[in-house]
Amino acid sequence: MNESSLIEEEKNSLLKLKPKYDLAKITTQKVDSYSFVQVEKNKYSVQDYLVGKTVVIRNYAREIKIYVNDNFVCSHKKKDGSNEVSIDIKHYLTSLERKPGAIRNSLALKSTPFLKTIFDKYFAKESKKFV
Repeated sequence: MNESSLIEEEKNSLLKLKPKYDLAKITTQKVDSYSFVQVEKNKYSVQDYLVGKTVVIRNYAREIKIYVNDNFVCSHKKKDGSNEVSIDIKHYLTSLERKPGAIRNSLALKSTPFLKTIFDKYFAKESKKFV
């Protein structure tokens, strides 16, 4: 017997791999009117078209993943504290295109300091161009 035939014989004796085990707490939740879901006393933004829809939340040790009808929607780094907010400004682009003036005081802009600086410096009087 040569080495390759011994390897093939050994392969036949091996057990099949078990399926990947997903170590997440899985829940469903309705997206609130501000385009947030709440996980463990913290809020995470989702795309604004999902307001009022039910999403599946996979709560991992360090990450939150959100799905709609088994389709991945977004993820956020998990917040460690309590009553914290994780916002992705891109989740609000549709709303901001409809109401560009709303960006000036939006929590989405305030939570992204480098964009806020650019907005204040170059687009404060022309918010429509910024969006």
